[in-house]
Amino acid sequence: MLSTSDYLDEEELWTTMFPDESSLHAADPSPPQVAHRVAANACKDEDPSLWLQVMQVADLGDSSASFPPPPNADAPVTGPLTLPMHPSGGSLSKPAFRHDGLLVVGSEASPTDSFATEHGLFVSNFRSPDHGFLPLRHAVRDLQWIEPHAIVLAVGKDLQVLHVGATAAECHLQAPITMTHSNLIRELAVCPANARQVLSGGFDETVCMTDLDCADVLLKFDARDVVSSLRWIPDGTAHRVSWTTDGGAYSMADIRVKSASGQLNVASPSLFRFEVTGGLYAHDYASEHDVVLAYEKGHLAFLDVRKLPAHDACYLMVQSPLHTVGEVRKSLCGDVALFGLGGFAIADLSRASCLHPTRCSIEFFPVHMDPTRKTSGDFAVDNVNLLAVSDSAGLVSMYDMQTLRGVDDTFAL
Repeated sequence: MLSTSDYLDEEELWTTMFPDESSLHAADPSPPQVAHRVAANACKDEDPSLWLQVMQVADLGDSSASFPPPPNADAPVTGPLTLPMHPSGGSLSKPAFRHDGLLVVGSEASPTDSFATEHGLFVSNFRSPDHGFLPLRHAVRDLQWIEPHAIVLAVGKDLQVLHVGATAAECHLQAPITMTHSNLIRELAVCPANARQVLSGGFDETVCMTDLDCADVLLKFDARDVVSSLRWIPDGTAHRVSWTTDGGAYSMADIRVKSASGQLNVASPSLFRFEVTGGLYAHDYASEHDVVLAYEKGHLAFLDVRKLPAHDACYLMVQSPLHTVGEVRKSLCGDVALFGLGGFAIADLSRASCLHPTRCSIEFFPVHMDPTRKTSGDFAVDNVNLLAVSDSAGLVSMYDMQTLRGVDDTFAL
């Protein structure tokens, strides 16, 4: 819990949030050797016979049907490894997985869902024929690891913790935390200093920080619009958070300040004169001072947060290969993945820095899919070399980042 001594007055806040630029020495990120090759056997949803195969393979009930066998170390594998997770081809949430093969992904609400749709968690293992299904009352909007054996879920308007065992049968759910939000939660962000403290935001236009152990809301911020994404600012303190809204606002707040004086709210379309970007759906940090904003029409804007709210804070804007960017994920080793409509892309941000704005450049390595297919994804919790991509066609595909970066032509999980 936060104590009175943890809070700052307004003068201390802005000195802490925006120190003098002369004292800032951001290290240049090591440039990843990023490249990509699209697998020849990548799954495409244009083929109507696909789901006949999916239904035969992905029976998640009590039948003896199993998922495709794990890759054989002696057999050549071109990748990616694709698992049909949803038996009716429904939309899936972001996946969470481990190097040992355990994979958890939820059913996600979509325009085609009926009121009677059964939602739940699909639990599988891409290294062994192990699978299961845990029913839920509502769709899963997001899920994040909080411990090596625990995942926090956004289920409807509630938070819920899944305890993960070695097998699907050993996974079980805690009772939901029901008092956090009044409407659907859209995204979660786990505190880097205390994994039991979780940010959540969504359609009730608030950002909450909840203590999972005592099921108590510690802080609540008024976002004034539907919250689209959440992050903890990577400054090493775990005191500052940020969020975006569908309408285009980017906000930062210090969790030690209870009042609105601890917030900075920037209406990005009007401040930067963006006229073609559409909604603001995601953001993440290339460094402590460089934030990437991802927009509805596929644009990426790079901001130096130390210059906000000045209009020259935006030092670069580029068009991504995706029709819409819905998520930006950065691994612990600096790899950046973009997800949205029309596939996903690996982005090399090593030359995108506010330190050298005139020399900025971005290189993308896309995996194109049907323009209507929506993707989501994340890196393995214990191996940044593995990337899982889920989609609105009910599939989850595993990628080897060494192969995607072009470091090694051998696909290996």
